[in-house]
Amino acid sequence: MKKKVIIYYPFTLIKNQTSGSKVRPLKILNAFKNMAEECGLEIIEISGTITERKKQLKLIYSFENPNNILFCYMENSTLPIWLTDRDHVPRAPFMELNFFRYLNHNSIPLGVFYRDAYWKFDNEYVFKGIKRSIMRLIYSVELKLLSKYASHVFLPSKQMNNYLNLNNNLVSSLPPAAEKSAEKSSTYKDSVTETTNLVYVGGINDRYGLKEMLEAVDIVNNTKVEVYLHLVCRRHEYLQQIKLIQKYLNKEWLKIYHAFENELEEIYIKADFGIIGLKKNIYNDFAVPVKLFEYISYCLPVVATSCNAQAEIIRNEQLGIVTEDNSDSLAEGILEMLDPDKRKEYKKNVEDALLKHHLWEHRVEQIYSTLVKD
Repeated sequence: MKKKVIIYYPFTLIKNQTSGSKVRPLKILNAFKNMAEECGLEIIEISGTITERKKQLKLIYSFENPNNILFCYMENSTLPIWLTDRDHVPRAPFMELNFFRYLNHNSIPLGVFYRDAYWKFDNEYVFKGIKRSIMRLIYSVELKLLSKYASHVFLPSKQMNNYLNLNNNLVSSLPPAAEKSAEKSSTYKDSVTETTNLVYVGGINDRYGLKEMLEAVDIVNNTKVEVYLHLVCRRHEYLQQIKLIQKYLNKEWLKIYHAFENELEEIYIKADFGIIGLKKNIYNDFAVPVKLFEYISYCLPVVATSCNAQAEIIRNEQLGIVTEDNSDSLAEGILEMLDPDKRKEYKKNVEDALLKHHLWEHRVEQIYSTLVKD
């Protein structure tokens, strides 16, 4: 009889997502399916609306032998587990509790990836007044429930636990990862006299340091070195930030795209390195940007600000240059990355790190080895 692994997502999976937090569950699920094929396991996927999950759980209770279930891996949503239906109605408030009790009663380990703690920070959480207080209470109850029944909690970074206060011995980091199919090496230029292409893909509100990145690239180009910034963002965010971007629109070095999928791939392939201008604050210090791993997937070194979690990854594996979160420091980092020997060395480190540590299959292997002790 095949051993089985339950993948539990208390929300509806939607394919063809572009947001990093929404792409991750599908990548993890596919990596588990690949592992199952190689190791002779069976994956039981539970996801969907509350009503759909309730039916799927009944099938497990009725027909599955719990002795054949190795473990359950779960990722929570950015909403509490009871409110993930489109209308946010808690149709089955005890469903997860009963499922967790079933796992616990049958000694089936439960691994939980806890996605975010933005609700703990006033500047990050949009709700105000009584609504904020009620939602924070619900999030707190969810966190207590998960911590009570989880054998292990995975976080984007261990620094995040400074604000969750979970048992450190039962917590480990499980950051985003890269696609194996995206191992595309950008063309390496041997001479700094050639035009260098710098890429940024992602959000452009104040949190992401757009102002500092634009100023930094302007500073670099004023030194008579040609560096093109290929800025990829959503159209509506571009319109929101048009006042800031306006003064640079006549600059030859700025190229703006609203690109997805294949179009995005073309931009990545011609890039020499990536940039992350994330502003340093308490929340960003434990965040691990998905774009870091997108850059890695295309074997791009990175110039990034010194937010703790991302800086730790970059420094530990020598993936690029860490700067302060101001335009002068970012400009210095860009100029340093123009050194062809340094860039070649960083690029080699990125390629090695990708293949050894940062594919989705590595994340699934970590989950498996953590939850299956023998």
